[in-house]
Amino acid sequence: NNKIKNGIIEIDTNIYKKLNDIDTVKLNEGVHKIVVKGTNIESFTKEITLAINEKVSLDLNEVPIKAGKVTIRPNVDDYALYINGNLELSREPLELEYGSYTVEIVKYGYITYTSRFTVDSPEKIIKPNLTKEVKMGTLTVNSNPSGANLMINGASVGMTPYSCDLVQGQHSITLKKDGYKDITIDSIYISEQGATYNVELQKE
Repeated sequence: NNKIKNGIIEIDTNIYKKLNDIDTVKLNEGVHKIVVKGTNIESFTKEITLAINEKVSLDLNEVPIKAGKVTIRPNVDDYALYINGNLELSREPLELEYGSYTVEIVKYGYITYTSRFTVDSPEKIIKPNLTKEVKMGTLTVNSNPSGANLMINGASVGMTPYSCDLVQGQHSITLKKDGYKDITIDSIYISEQGATYNVELQKE
């Protein structure tokens, strides 16, 4: 059974091997005790009786793999949940076999959450925290004449011509230059395509 993790097989008291290292063992005729252990199964014990030249097969796929109930509670609603790349439609606790998994949570307007977790207990609760996606746009401000001090949202950022990336949405700009009237535009809008403002300064 390839699903058994860290599998060990014990035969009587004198044979102790990793499952991956063994597929056939020659034993004397008679009764033998077989014990299979692994980190994700309960110990499996079976007695077999061998006659001379008899071959016995032990099917370890009969060994039940431990499973736990996993509850995933992100900080958002209306999301897509993927476990190991497979879409999970259920929001009930998921019954997963012991082992490691990748969880991915996708929601529009949020950064995709990706993480790994291990199921190693009967119950597990995961509380992913998705972060809102910050969308940026490029603001370009030119002035005539150039060399005006530019303030964005009340903070001085440099001299015109000036270009920078800002969070999409509304902002304000102010231009100041000696010998010219201050100009403030309270509601500039930065979109995904950005925005360009060409400002004509008026002499005092």
